[in-house]
Amino acid sequence: MRCRSLTRLCADLVLAVGTGLGVGLLTHPYSGSDFQVLPLEGGHVLLNTVGVDHEFHAEEQDLLQFAGRELYGGKFSIEYEDLVSGRGVLLLYNWIAKRHPEAPALTETGQGTDASHSLALLRGLTQCRGGTRVVAKNACSDPPCPYAAKALLLHYEYLMRCAQNLSIGLNAKGIFLAGDNQVANRNFVFKYACQRERHARSSMPC
Repeated sequence: MRCRSLTRLCADLVLAVGTGLGVGLLTHPYSGSDFQVLPLEGGHVLLNTVGVDHEFHAEEQDLLQFAGRELYGGKFSIEYEDLVSGRGVLLLYNWIAKRHPEAPALTETGQGTDASHSLALLRGLTQCRGGTRVVAKNACSDPPCPYAAKALLLHYEYLMRCAQNLSIGLNAKGIFLAGDNQVANRNFVFKYACQRERHARSSMPC
């Protein structure tokens, strides 16, 4: 019995954040440029949590309980797309605003001046196409709104956690982040990525 020889393929993971989380694999031979795209539904992978002794565990559980009740009435688990998407950024801000009543209200024109806000207003903005843009604008402003900055940072941290899990499971050799929001928010991402890298290095034993 003769076995057919198989061409060795290399795969790169592609993630594109928009109204949802688009995921795909860009495959090509190790030698050659015959690229093919394999669309996936990776955004619907269930979100994995940090360990019980992690410093963020209690806060993350509170976030996931809030998100689960808001989206599914507390009956279903949270997927990555629930937080890594345009609506996810607004949900993250809603959660932060619930924990911090002093957080400014969001408006179509930007950060509100009145520290008091209505959670119903924030929920209304979840359905507004400009709501996510307002959070990103406030997070990237100088000085940044700390509540908007935390919402956007969590959004990107969950994006990278998703990328890490999928790239390992799918044996991807590289990761591409696609979408104009990646370009628009690049300075924000680089700023906090460098801070996290310096913190990780300072925590390493000599």
